[in-house]
Order: sequence, then structure tokens, then C-alpha cells
Amino acid sequence: MRPDRNVKMTIEFDPSELEQVAISVSIGRRLPSPPAFHLAHMAEHLMGRCFLAAPLMADLTGRLRRNQISIRFVAPPDEVEKVAARGLLRAVVHLDGVTEELFRDELRALSVEDQTHPEPLRSAGRVPANWPDFQRAWAASDPVARVERRPFLRDFADHLTERRHDRAKAAPRWTPTKAGADSARQSERTEAYSALRRRQSGRPPELFMDGWPLRTYYNCTSVLLSGLSAYRSPLFQGLRQGGNAIYSFNFFDYPWKTQSFVAFVTVPPVGDVAFTSTIGRRVAEIVAGLSAAELESILFDGAVRKLKNLESMLLSPQGLARLEYLAELNCFSPDPAMVARSITQFAVSDLEAARLELLERFIRHLDETIPEVR
Repeated sequence: MRPDRNVKMTIEFDPSELEQVAISVSIGRRLPSPPAFHLAHMAEHLMGRCFLAAPLMADLTGRLRRNQISIRFVAPPDEVEKVAARGLLRAVVHLDGVTEELFRDELRALSVEDQTHPEPLRSAGRVPANWPDFQRAWAASDPVARVERRPFLRDFADHLTERRHDRAKAAPRWTPTKAGADSARQSERTEAYSALRRRQSGRPPELFMDGWPLRTYYNCTSVLLSGLSAYRSPLFQGLRQGGNAIYSFNFFDYPWKTQSFVAFVTVPPVGDVAFTSTIGRRVAEIVAGLSAAELESILFDGAVRKLKNLESMLLSPQGLARLEYLAELNCFSPDPAMVARSITQFAVSDLEAARLELLERFIRHLDETIPEVR
């Protein structure tokens, strides 16, 4: 598959022009606690599916705590207005438009999610088994919604100003001798893999693949992988369906010293054998088939998620120190304002090129690994 040279779309936006929206849905009537929790859990899943069709919505997430559903997303103000003005919010809260087929799809997703929860929190046998019964039960709970809006990354500009560097550091780039280059790369890979396992409390990732030389902290591949891991992405939705379905995953690059690595982590864990022989091929097929319109949505979602990640880094002394250390070691600018600006200026054609390069390495990795897992 070759890049579409006619794709010229660019997602350029000022983070200060976006809004973070939080929708809280509470059950208005008192119901016995366990049924209320499981009813709300399924309703949270269905609300997420209802929001999938809304355009220009990024970082869509849902959470359930003490029978209260919290849904968050990022969107331009005019799109946020449409959610309220067109009655979309009320329709979502009351699950208008949900079909029996969609309901059964989410029942299957809940059965996979059950594997990640202790028994009392599992939904199997605790929610109505068909859509009409569930619809009646949810309506009887009298759900009430509250909406809160605030600027996206409210203090982002202040953080950028505080952390701005007058100039990029220009320390000599670390370059191993040719004789020691292969050994140094392998040592760095081993260190990065060990560090990732420590971050995941000892759990190995399903995929750990060599990436690219570390020329920036976030690059186009970072945005692509972040967008592919978002709830709205075709990859995320595709892997939740059919046989060998998984509940969720994180597909990300992991910068380390002078190289980056690509990792894939599933929830619940499936292990590298199952990933290499089944899920990995499905990942490649879905990513290879992405349309320009889908890449545009992935670009917006990925950029928003990376900006949120950058903000959290600016608030963390350890995260900021890591950014500055890698910048000094690899001679790129540690100025967060420049990092943020680069994230928001990638075009769909950039993601197209990054997608092709990722697929080439990814498929080669699967082909080389398959004999080892049989």
C-alpha cells in the first residue's frame, strides 16, 4: 500500500481553543446496590458507543464509581454546543438509538472485561440479557446528567512559559564506535525492556519491537500509536469484536537513551504467543486498511492525548528531567513549547507515511517471531 499523495489534510489547532467536557450521570432512584452498579456499568458502555458517531471528539473515556458514570472528552466549543443544542446529550443518557445488535456487542465486551475484575464486580448474569429488558430497567433508574465544561489544558500556556528554554541544549551526541554499536544497541534494548517491565509491575508486554533513532521526544509515530490506542479508533473497536477479542490495549513508543521501542500491552493479558499468532495479524490488517478519514480522526485523537501527556510531564519533576536528559543526549530541543507545536502540526500525509513504515517493521517482526512461538 502506497501513501495517497492527494491527502493534504492537516489538523492544526491551538490547545487553548479546545474544551474538556465532563458528563456525570447519576441514578436518580434508589435501587439495590449490586444491580444498580451493574446496570450503570452496562449503560456506561452503551453511552460510549453512542458517542462514537460524534465528529471532532477526542480522548473519549468513561468511568464508573459508586453508581455514578463519568464520561470525558475533548472537542472544539462549537461541537460541544451541538451536543447540548441538538439534544444529543439527552439521547445518549437515555440510550436512544441503541439496537439489540449493539447491546449484544457490548455484552460480549463486558464478558471480556469481566476477566479483569474480581467476582463481585463481574457483570455476567447480573444485567438483563436482552435490550428491551435492559432499556426498561435503565429508564426506571431515572438517570440524571450534569455537564461541566472548562478549557482544555487550562494552565497549559503557563506551564509552557515557565518551562521555556532560551535555546536548545547542544551537548555532543553520544555515538558508540562502530565495533561497539551492535553491543550498545542490544544493551540499550535490554535496559529499556527491563524498565518497561518494572513500570508494569513485572508484566512483560505482548510486543516489544525496535523503533527508531531518538531525534525528538514525540514524533509522528508517537501521535499515530496514541491515536490508534484511543477508544474511538478503528483498531481499538476492531480488536474488541469477534474471536480472540480483548477489552483494551496500549500501543505506544517507549523512548530510551538514543533509541525508541514500540510496545503493545493488552488488557486482559493474552501473552506473546497468542498475540504473534492471532491478534498481531489482525492489528496489521486493520492498520493497513485505514482510510484517509480514519487517519484524520486518529491524528486529532493522538495529538490531544499526547498534549495531555506533555502537560502531565511538565507537572512532574521526574518527567521533565527525563525530557531534558534525552534532549541533551540526542541534541534535540527540550523546549516544551516547541514539542507542543510540533504535535499540533502533523498532517494526515505524515501519518500515512508513519503508518507504512510502522507496518513494514511490525510485519517483519511478526514473521521473524512466529517460528520462535510455535
